[in-house]
Amino acid sequence: MMKGILLSGLLCCLILKSSGQPVMNVLLGYQDSLGQYSFGYSTLNSARSEIKTVNGVIRGAYSYVDDNGVIQTTEYIADDDGFHVISTNLPQSPLPVEDTAEVLAARKAHFEAFLIAEQMTKQVRYEKKRKKKRKEEKSSDQQYYEEENLSRPKLRGA
Repeated sequence: MMKGILLSGLLCCLILKSSGQPVMNVLLGYQDSLGQYSFGYSTLNSARSEIKTVNGVIRGAYSYVDDNGVIQTTEYIADDDGFHVISTNLPQSPLPVEDTAEVLAARKAHFEAFLIAEQMTKQVRYEKKRKKKRKEEKSSDQQYYEEENLSRPKLRGA
């Protein structure tokens, strides 16, 4: 809504200028005893408005005509979550760089090597657990024979 008001004011100024009519600067303001306020202005090449509510939230917007004749608009809010801006003139992130064939091949080789290493790690862990379990079983069998004062049965041919 605020963006529309600002743009309307700015466009009116531009239309009046182009029509040869004299352009008047407009300034509006309000403030109360609770700390709330609102103000705005509109000139030939720029416009701004801002409000502060009783809970301390500030919302505002401004527009101006840049050197190329393009209307740039910024809206902002300052509240408990910080200061946030939406603007037509903020720097844009560059497009992501595409990987070359060499980089794609290296990524694929790295991923395949990672999968092999992961599988080998799982195998080593499995073998360690298996050895530990066998050792525990052997130890428990030995303990049983010792407690019962029995000798281990001998296998034929051994």
